[in-house]
Amino acid sequence: MEKEVSLEKLVRNNFLKSALAPIFIIEVALLILYFSINSFIAMENKERLLEGAESNIREIVSRESNLLNNQLKEISTFAGILQEENSRILQNGDSNFIKNSRVDFTTAENGVFYKTSEFGSSLFYANNTKIGEKEREKAILTEKFDPLYKTLLQKKESIVAI
Repeated sequence: MEKEVSLEKLVRNNFLKSALAPIFIIEVALLILYFSINSFIAMENKERLLEGAESNIREIVSRESNLLNNQLKEISTFAGILQEENSRILQNGDSNFIKNSRVDFTTAENGVFYKTSEFGSSLFYANNTKIGEKEREKAILTEKFDPLYKTLLQKKESIVAI
């Protein structure tokens, strides 16, 4: 015996088979395509951002290393000037300066020879250095370094101590 099918059910079944199933398949395909494209675009954007960041970091590092290198060269130049000036002062001496100097030095209990005045630069001789007249004169002559040291410290803020 055959079942009787109403026209409404027949139209509905045919509509589901012929219209809704393909629409559903197309919608799923479009969703998959949409999410795939979004994922691809996100990965590409991420790669471009990382490349840009790496490029910027390389440029910043290069610029900062050049700046640091120039500062170190400048400080090295200052150190060379100080070395030459110190050598010149210590080699030539100045007996009038030594005689008229009012710098006080003393030896601590542990044997360290040091300057007691609070103005100018500090000076220490290690406790294993024998302090004779020559060493005392050299210590007094170091007072001539003070104006140069003071000027360097005032003019170059990257120099914090000499």
